[in-house]
Amino acid sequence: MQPVKEISALRLLWISSTVECGTDTYKALVEIDSTLLCYLSTKMFDQRSQRFAGEHFLLIVDSTSAREIVPTIHDNPQIDSIYVYDTTDEANLRWTHGYPKVSFENEIV
Repeated sequence: MQPVKEISALRLLWISSTVECGTDTYKALVEIDSTLLCYLSTKMFDQRSQRFAGEHFLLIVDSTSAREIVPTIHDNPQIDSIYVYDTTDEANLRWTHGYPKVSFENEIV
C-alpha cells in the first residue's frame, strides 16, 4: 500500500446516497475543507472526475452507501483513502477486508 498523502494535499469527497448535501454534517465538513465535493452517487463523481485530473481525494462515505460505493471507486487512482463512518455493525466491517484504502470512524466530525 502506498503512503497516504498529507491531509492538506487531499480534497474531501463525500458520496452518500442516503444523506443530502447541505445538512449540518455537510456544513461541518465545509468548515474543514471549503473545497469539499459532495455527490449523491459514484456515477455523478465519475461523470465529473475529469475536471479534477491530477487531484487526490479522501473519500467519506456512510456505511449504508459504502457496500455499493467502495467496490466501484476503490481502484480509482485519484482516491487515496476511504473513511466509512457510522459503522456499528461488525458485519459491515468484514466485507471491506479486500479494500486496503478503507478505514472506519463512528462519526464524521
